[in-house]
Amino acid sequence: MKKVFFTISIIVPLLTSCSSNPITDIIRENLWVNAIQRVIYGYPDFPITRDMVENIPYASIRVKIGKGPAGLMILQKKEDNIYSWVSKDSVIFQIKKGRIIRTSGLTNDLIEYFFDNDLNFKKIIDENLNKAFALEKKDSKYLRDLLNCPAKDASNCNRELIEGTTYLRTTNRMISLSNPEVRALELIVKTAQMGITKITILDREYEVMLIKEITYNRKIDWVNQNFFWVDPQTGKVRKSIQQIAPNLPPILIEVTKLPSE
Repeated sequence: MKKVFFTISIIVPLLTSCSSNPITDIIRENLWVNAIQRVIYGYPDFPITRDMVENIPYASIRVKIGKGPAGLMILQKKEDNIYSWVSKDSVIFQIKKGRIIRTSGLTNDLIEYFFDNDLNFKKIIDENLNKAFALEKKDSKYLRDLLNCPAKDASNCNRELIEGTTYLRTTNRMISLSNPEVRALELIVKTAQMGITKITILDREYEVMLIKEITYNRKIDWVNQNFFWVDPQTGKVRKSIQQIAPNLPPILIEVTKLPSE
């Protein structure tokens, strides 16, 4: 089977026809950018550091698609609670409340996301925090079984594995994809709160709530699992693994620098 690798280049916003672009000028002034451009292609996970991120005066995310190399994207704009992130090669992600709702520049883009009644992560945590347990207190087999719970047996997995937490209601969403062209594909979504854990992003540790979505459409036999590591105090997603289309690998996103409010 032929392996396909996806690359997100080092960040830079879409260039305009103007001779001077303030964001571009700032990036050019950082000497590390040229070094990243030399090695980002063909080398997995260039060691992006906290200092690199802090030297860019814009919010940023680290993105890795499948087994391709990771790179940074920066915040281009925020509008109606939708955050638009852009890479050097003009790949764009639009993210709303931690979920990818639109993409541009991939081999198969998510072009519509609608009729959704997605659960609010902060509300999930507030309503169920007293029932949550620390994942570290469970043995490795329990955690492995929980993460690998067969999506086709979602209801049984929730009954048998999510002990002491919650099994949340089923919701729906509709999506459209570009390649192959798919319009108004309905997805059934089951959501479970999986417990409290800790993650590290660029040398900073965060205590988060792990929330799992199981999405499926029986007509095309697509079953998928998305994971969200959510700050229990703010409801903001610090890290996620999402698959937006059947023919695309999972997308890993880590928030390296939060947007200002």
